[in-house]
Parts: sequence; structure tokens; C-alpha cells
Amino acid sequence: MGRKSCHQIAGALLVLVVFSCFAGCGSVPKASLAGNFYTYDYELLLSFTESCYLYQQSAGMRMYQDYTKTASNVVVQMQDSGFVEPDYGYLLEISPSGRISSRDNASVIGKYHDDGTFYWQGVEESGGVLRNLLVRGKLLPSRAQDRADSRYDGSFVLTDPGTGREQQVLVQDGLYFWHYAQPKEDDFEPWPLVVQPDGSIDYHLEMITRSGMAGMYDMTFSSEVYTSGQVELDGSISVSSITKTLGTGMMAPQEAKVNYVATSGSQQLQEKLGQEMGRTLAGGSKAASKNLAGEIRKNPPPLWFAADLDTSPGVAAGRGMKRHEDRAVALELAEAAAVAEAISAISITVARESRGYETNQERRLYEVVETVASRSHDYRVVNSLYDSESSTAYVMVEMEAE
Repeated sequence: MGRKSCHQIAGALLVLVVFSCFAGCGSVPKASLAGNFYTYDYELLLSFTESCYLYQQSAGMRMYQDYTKTASNVVVQMQDSGFVEPDYGYLLEISPSGRISSRDNASVIGKYHDDGTFYWQGVEESGGVLRNLLVRGKLLPSRAQDRADSRYDGSFVLTDPGTGREQQVLVQDGLYFWHYAQPKEDDFEPWPLVVQPDGSIDYHLEMITRSGMAGMYDMTFSSEVYTSGQVELDGSISVSSITKTLGTGMMAPQEAKVNYVATSGSQQLQEKLGQEMGRTLAGGSKAASKNLAGEIRKNPPPLWFAADLDTSPGVAAGRGMKRHEDRAVALELAEAAAVAEAISAISITVARESRGYETNQERRLYEVVETVASRSHDYRVVNSLYDSESSTAYVMVEMEAE
């Protein structure tokens, strides 16, 4: 049922891979959204831009490393100015015109459309390593009548009979929320899910980690989690989970199934989990991911970096930012990130024109981005700045959109 934050999973899996290889919704008026629940079905692509760029500069060969996460039936709660997305804890603000931005990360920019489809992208740093984010999906209202009513509310304790670990579960307001009774440092992070009007629960999560060099080798590892459950009107619950893992060199997928043993929880547990779910939806449990927010408030980016990416028809723009004490290095890596973002902008247009942003695509985001990136792209640097006080470089590029 749970899942690790994407930067934890991607980091752990990619370290292993690299070591092995080298050793119907209208536009969004913000005022009407506060307090409302929305389903957030999405596909996230995390590209390790800095690592790949530095390798290409040193070895002369194009390398790729990326992590894809797809999730369905996730719930977010609209606040006064937007909602907190579940992977990095960024508050994504949606303007009346549908522009997506974030006060937590100045590089975030995106678009919300009248049909509920959206995309957003930006850069983020973890451990001082620059990475590009690209997310697409669908954000739709979750009406009270489309979720389980209060008759299904309650708290439960689910026990994995194989490991003995317990999950504390809350069903409330048509949402399913849980956490481990005895949390560990590398545990999956919970996020509320939808409970259907009949009390059923259905959740799908897929994670794909890739690393390789074009035309030479590719190593891919994937893990899919299918969780289903049923909350009954008599106060009981049943939950099962199937995890399928497949990777390069594996002859067949490995599959593990868990049928949880369920018992009812106390009123005290229900109240405790209700408070925790509220904090989670408000972003209170996500602190480390807002790694740029403090610096942004002290040293805001230049106006051209924070403005809309207005370009001429047939032109794609991208922005990159990088913190580094060496000015030349910072500008070089920020430029690489800006180029990657411009390619992502072209890719998201290609994806939308072909099938839209929905997560049940025949082509993954990384496949679309890889196809676009494989072509030759000339670009020009439109703006660049190095802020010596914050040791941050800002770069904007433009390239022809084919």
C-alpha cells in the first residue's frame, strides 16, 4: 500500500544500477478550490541531468539515468492557493488562467487545462546533484457522493502475517490513510487514497528505474504494486497487496502477495490518524523536499526567471538553476538543465497532441523525451545570471520546437 518518496527510491536503485554498470473540470479559480478534495493521477519522470551531463563531457558518450513513477487514485486537498503534491511536498499554485507555479521551488512551471489534464516541470537538487522533474496527469474534483460516506468511517490495524509489521489505518471522508505503527527510516510514505461509494479500495503504483548508454546497454528495473480492499458496513475491512518486480537479467517477474490480517482500532487511534492525515494533505510531513524554498525567499531569482515562458510559435523555452560556488560550473550545469527542460516542453506538447496527459499511455514519458532528445537541437541562451550571494546560476534557453 505504501511507497517511498521518489527521491529515496530513485537514489537507492540508481546507485545500485550505476555501481553494477560501472563497476471534465473547468479552469481553476483558486477561491473556489479551498478545502476540496481532488484526485491526482499522475506520471512523474525524474532525470539525473547533472550526472548524465558530466559523464558525457568526460567520456564523450550520452548516458541516461531516470526514474518514473505512476500512481492512481491519490487524493490532494486544495488550499487557498493550490495543493501540496505528494512526492516533494511542493505547494503547487494554480492561477485563474491555469498557470502552475510554486513558492517552494522557483523553477516549477506548468499548465492546468480545462479538461483537468496538467503538466508541470522544474529542477530540484538532492545531495547537491541537479535533476529535472517532469510530471503529467489529471486533476479532477472528488465529490463527496463519489466517495464512501460516513457509515464506512473507522480505524483499523492491519498486520502483515509474514513480517508481523502493523499498519494503522484510517477511513474517513471517503479517504483511506495509513502509516506504520513502528516506522523505520526507509519506510514508504503514506498519502490518502480514494474509497469508492461501495467501500472498495483500488490503488496502482508503478516505479521504473533506468540507466544506460544509447546504443550500448540498458538496465531497467520495475516494481508494480496493486492494492485492493473492501470496507464493510459492519465495521470490518479486508486488504491485500500484490507486488511484481522485474529487471534486466531476470528471467521472469518476481511476485509477492500479502493478505493483511485486520482488527478494529480505537476511537483514540481514529482521532490521531485524522490529525495526521490533515497534516499530510497540508504538506506538514514533507520538510526535506523543500530544499530550495529558504534560499528562494532570501535570494529571489531574477524577474525573467520567475515570469511566464512566453515564446514565439514553434519555439520552446527552458530554464535551469544550479547552486555551486564555482560560477562557471554553476552556469554550465544550469544551462544543461535549461536545455533538458526545453526538450521536456517539446515532449509534453508531442504527448498531448498524440494522446493527452492521462497516465494510461502507450508511451511512457521517458520514451517521448528520449525520442525528442535523440534529435539534433540547436538552442540559444536568452538570459543568464550568477547570484554570488546565494551561489546560484540562472539560465534560460530557447530552441526550435519541431
